[in-house]
Amino acid sequence: MITNYFQSLNYAATEGNSGLYVVYYGTEEWYCCAYKDRNNFKSDIVDSVNRLMGLSTSKKDWEFHHIVEKQHIADLPLTGLGLGTLNDYYINHIPTVLISKSEHSMISSFFHFKEFRQLYYVDQLGTSAKNVNVRQSTASSNYSAGSLNKADVVKIINGLIEMYANVYILHPAFQIISRNFLNDLKYKVG
Repeated sequence: MITNYFQSLNYAATEGNSGLYVVYYGTEEWYCCAYKDRNNFKSDIVDSVNRLMGLSTSKKDWEFHHIVEKQHIADLPLTGLGLGTLNDYYINHIPTVLISKSEHSMISSFFHFKEFRQLYYVDQLGTSAKNVNVRQSTASSNYSAGSLNKADVVKIINGLIEMYANVYILHPAFQIISRNFLNDLKYKVG
């Protein structure tokens, strides 16, 4: 459940929308849900934001952003560790927040550079930033073959924690959720 990653944040379930939460940090408020539920809530959230803030935006002006991106956990041997599949994490476990399309573009621009990823953790050899399924398969194969061990996985997770903390410097709630999510993965690695 995505609320496991809201530790040390205030949050509340929204009335009548099972699976949709409002996460609070200081003066920030974020609508948060699992990716699988995003289409159930987007219209209601946009209508509410427009009403509360006196805006006239449409659904196309907003996008759901994964607090931790699929491309980054693709380098973790989730299936090799018996933690589930990459797609299951992406759809059901990683919290998403609704943010403006322009902000989503700006945040994502940092994450989509291979060189940016290399600043924080070691890439799997022979893989591409764009091919997450190959990277996931490679990570799990490397783990099974012993060329990637639990200490390596923890090192990758620690690098991700640092990377997300730096990218989300203006969004402390995102920092906390990403750190909680990644620390949970680190705990599961053992």
